[in-house]
Amino acid sequence: PTPAPTPTAASGQNEERLLNMTALRERFAEDEIKMLFGIVEDSLGGELKKLREGLAQNDDKVVASVAHAFKGASMSIEATTLYELLYELEKAAKASDSASFAGLAEKIEVAFTETIEVIRRYK
Repeated sequence: PTPAPTPTAASGQNEERLLNMTALRERFAEDEIKMLFGIVEDSLGGELKKLREGLAQNDDKVVASVAHAFKGASMSIEATTLYELLYELEKAAKASDSASFAGLAEKIEVAFTETIEVIRRYK
């Protein structure tokens, strides 16, 4: 299989935070990574939708539960930035700190969009 493109030097560091391809390549072959990306892209979109619903309802338990599942899916593809933000959201939800939700949700939306863009370039 043809190796996935390597990020440019200027964007490489940010892309590596969004999606740690080095770690993924240590665990999977290129064709497995592409297959994983195909599966996870849909899964992450579904998790984001559930998260939006929980946030709209301001439901701490739903937000914590969805953030936890979303975090796990993010880690499976080494989406470091998304994982870290979801960890913070899960922690805030468990502490009933709904004041933190809006700021974290906005950052999660941005990280999600950027991560999906990187995934699509590698697929």
